[in-house]
Amino acid sequence: MDGRFERPPIPPRRLFDRRTVLFLVVAGFLWGSLVLVLRRPPEMPARPAAAARSVEREAVNQLKGKRLYGEAARVYEEYLAKTALPEGEFAKAAFELGEIYVELGQYERAIGWFYKAQAAGLEEALQPRLGSDIVKCFESLGRTETAQAELSQRAAIRPSAANPVVAKIGDRQITMDEFNAEIDKLAREVPGLRAQLQSPEQKLQFLRQYVFKELLCEKAKRLGLDKDPSVTARLAEIEKQVIFERILEREIEDKVKVADEDVKNYYEAHRSRYVQKARARAAHILVKTEDEANKLLDELKAGKDFAELAKTHSLDKDTAAKGGEFPEEFTEGGAASEELSKAIFAADAGTVIPKPVKTEDGYHVVKVLAKTPAVQLPFEQVKSTVENDYRNMKRQVALEELLKKTISENDVIVYEEPFTGEKPVLKNAK
Repeated sequence: MDGRFERPPIPPRRLFDRRTVLFLVVAGFLWGSLVLVLRRPPEMPARPAAAARSVEREAVNQLKGKRLYGEAARVYEEYLAKTALPEGEFAKAAFELGEIYVELGQYERAIGWFYKAQAAGLEEALQPRLGSDIVKCFESLGRTETAQAELSQRAAIRPSAANPVVAKIGDRQITMDEFNAEIDKLAREVPGLRAQLQSPEQKLQFLRQYVFKELLCEKAKRLGLDKDPSVTARLAEIEKQVIFERILEREIEDKVKVADEDVKNYYEAHRSRYVQKARARAAHILVKTEDEANKLLDELKAGKDFAELAKTHSLDKDTAAKGGEFPEEFTEGGAASEELSKAIFAADAGTVIPKPVKTEDGYHVVKVLAKTPAVQLPFEQVKSTVENDYRNMKRQVALEELLKKTISENDVIVYEEPFTGEKPVLKNAK
């Protein structure tokens, strides 16, 4: 040793030891998490379930209103598949979906949803419609016996204090709901039927007729008349007509789009259709000959009272007692006598028409009592009528296009020669 101090050799140190590495990893993870949190967009508040259901229902209702039943069914099924509804709401939704499938003519799917509605406890007020719809579906599928069994079963289980039995045919019970459903069905076909069924006596008479019809139908089936060729042929024709109407509705209604602007434009282009026509009140003295009429005109010119002359000379005794005044107003271009109407609207109010008016009844001396001029009806007042007219016009155009398209796309030739003597003009375009 030479007495000098020497530092012991220091082993080489790593840049990052284990502790340092661990610290950096943890710090990096925490920093990354913080960045992600800070960069995440704020969460939108969840839409309340009730609001979501309301929006979905509104979309379905709008689609149904536009007769887009296929899309309405798709939206409704998706909604029910992803939404956990309370049983009561699910039952009502399933019932509504079933009715959409009825409109689409998909009766088996409709029945499936109707039974789901029933199993979920559909409210009592909708039970009659549910039963009626199920029976209708089975009938549309040609399952008459199943439909009858369904009807009988529902008639047996539905009676209640609010839905009493009103008649019995053997073991079958007819409830008030079934009776009212029959009235509803016929009222759609017979205008004014409800007005004829106001009193208890009228309703009882209708019930007896309904029972009578049901009894005869059952007797006819026991006798095999439902298999009679004339009956089956008639049923086939009815079925064909119903199917035709349904396919026609589908083919046309999708093309009939009506916007408010189009309706207003249609009104402006057809203003003369939406006018309250001119009206007039008049009195007359009816006589047999032209000479008698001219003598009366001379007396009137001399100052005689028109009403008194009508009472003593007019052959129209119904109006004579009232000074000759017609009981109803004349409407320009209306259904009244064309000769009288033309003469009345050509004269001024308060004047006697200077010449007798001849009709098939005789000769009329006429006084115009009052006149109301024609009035243009404002758009807002007749909007619904205009929309209906415009819709019907578009339906007619769509129908004509469908007719031409259907014939051109199929192997069809219409021979006009037997009817007109001309060669066929309507034929396929192949």
